[in-house]
Amino acid sequence: MVTAIDMFFSVNDPAAFLAELKRIAKQDGMLVIDDGHQARAVTKAKIATAGSWKIVQESGDHMKCTPLN
Repeated sequence: MVTAIDMFFSVNDPAAFLAELKRIAKQDGMLVIDDGHQARAVTKAKIATAGSWKIVQESGDHMKCTPLN
């Protein structure tokens, strides 16, 4: 499991960051990420645009993602 808590909003290149997290995660790994200081829609758009993770569960303060093949 990889966690990105209260920091994703400050990442300059979200696609590269998410690709690196996918590289180090196991195939059945999980990413737990929160929005930090940005809107949920912005976080979701960054994840979707990066194309390396799929959001599988959302709660009020974080999202769980699995690696895309």
